[in-house]
Order: sequence, then C-alpha cells, then structure tokens
Amino acid sequence: HACRAARPAIVNERVKGWLFRQSGGRIRQTNSANPLPERRGDAASTIAAAEIFYSAHGQPPLFRVPAIAGEMESVLDRLGYRPEGETLTLFNALATPAAEYSEHAVLMDEPDGEWLDARAGMSQDSAHDDEIYRRMIALIEGPKKFGAMKGEGRVVSIAYGVIHQGLSV
Repeated sequence: HACRAARPAIVNERVKGWLFRQSGGRIRQTNSANPLPERRGDAASTIAAAEIFYSAHGQPPLFRVPAIAGEMESVLDRLGYRPEGETLTLFNALATPAAEYSEHAVLMDEPDGEWLDARAGMSQDSAHDDEIYRRMIALIEGPKKFGAMKGEGRVVSIAYGVIHQGLSV
C-alpha cells in the first residue's frame, strides 16, 4: 500500500482481488497487475482478465508476483510469460530528521520545474513519459517531500519520499 501511495497510477481497477494499474509510459509499478491480500479465483482466469484489461489500454500485461501470489509463477510460466525485472522494497523506522542539511540541499513540499526537468533528463524520458510522470506525481496524497542536491548551479541529484500509514517510501 505504501509503494502504491508513492507511485499512484492514473487508472486503478480491482479484479478478483488484484489491482490492475495503468498509467501509460514505461514505469512498471504503475502499469502492472498487483495482488491484494483478498485474492480470489484461479490464476488462469486472473491472467485472462488482465490480458483483456491491458489490451484495452494498448499495452502488454505485466504481473507483480511477490511471495503472497507465488501460485501465479507456474501458470504464467506455462502461458509463456517470462521474468522481466525485479523489485526490491526495503523499509525501516523513521529516524529523527537531521537538524542541519547541506547548503546544497533543497527540500520542497511539491516538485518545482527544475526538479521535474532534472528527473526527466536523468531518466531520459520522452516528452510523453515526462507528462505521464508529472500526472502521477500530482496524484500523491498525504505527507511528502521532494529533495534536490545542487552542484555547479544545477540539480545533480533528486529524491522524494511519501509517508503512508507510518511507513516512508
């Protein structure tokens, strides 16, 4: 839930205890089928439903298969799906914020144009993917901060964090 709060999708549809997420562009997290704890139905019918959903949006289906949905692996494999990438999610208790920040660090409640332009350039996004990302960032709810480090008069590093139910992502 915390990861979804930090990377909201433009379209979210619940099907058989799965959340089908779609935003367009190339970000896997926001363009994939994600299992929910209340999954129901068999794997094959869920896959068929996802194929219909993603086909209607003009993109191939991607499935996130964490440990809670391990039953999907053999069915996906039998249907010709192959691993495309891996995600590692780490979490830790929030520490007390440092009282001092580098003179080169900038913290913002919302990303400014310089932050967004730096992110698009570092990601080598097309104008289309950059627009999708900007729409997704605008959907973030709850406490958030955007940070930038500047060097030689320009942004050289960026990050953002979102707090969701006590977890920072």
